Amino acid sequence: MKRLSILVLTALVLGGAAAAQETGPAFPDSQQAWEAEIEALPWEFDAGEYVLFASRSRIKLRQGLLLLRGAAAERFVFLNEGVERPETEAILANPDSLGQITFSYHDVGYVTTADWEALDPDEL
Repeated sequence: MKRLSILVLTALVLGGAAAAQETGPAFPDSQQAWEAEIEALPWEFDAGEYVLFASRSRIKLRQGLLLLRGAAAERFVFLNEGVERPETEAILANPDSLGQITFSYHDVGYVTTADWEALDPDEL
């Protein structure tokens, strides 16, 4: 009886994992597929100024760096971490050092220019 319980529990867990995977984004099924998807992302590499739409900010990209924005940046994070991070707005990558910076946007408010005058740095 104990063995049957373990088998049933295992089937439920595995079935739940399969159902969760079906509802979430698909993950590549091989290392080659993963690499191909990373390469196929719309990397931007021309030096210049790029707009981040959610935060209404700009990034000045210098030559030699790579940029992903929006849904492509979210997908890159998912491919590397296996977790969805919808707040991801951009990825800035340095292929020489293999370093990266993740820009995230959280719509939690802002401080207006007029509010800066009322801030006391010592209280912060």
